[in-house]
Amino acid sequence: MPISDWTDLCPQTIVWEAFVARDQYGKTTTFAAPVTFRGRRTFRNHVVSSNNGGTRGTEVISPQMITILGLPDVHYDDRVYVQGDDVAKVPSLVSIERY
Repeated sequence: MPISDWTDLCPQTIVWEAFVARDQYGKTTTFAAPVTFRGRRTFRNHVVSSNNGGTRGTEVISPQMITILGLPDVHYDDRVYVQGDDVAKVPSLVSIERY
């Protein structure tokens, strides 16, 4: 199935900002220029296997899922959000799945 078959189900603009650098305290502070994709965010609790930080290898509950129509090389330190969200409140990524 080509991606064009899914565009009706993905009405939102998803923003991806790749991680660039940390400050002297280890906090992620610098991101690359934003790149946009079509996609959708759904609010439903999902149990996912976390691969990020202190929760690595455990199952955690994620209250939302963002689906991106495209092939960005997303990593756990990157920032992914829906256009219009408050960037200061974007949660960290707990699981990345590629299909």
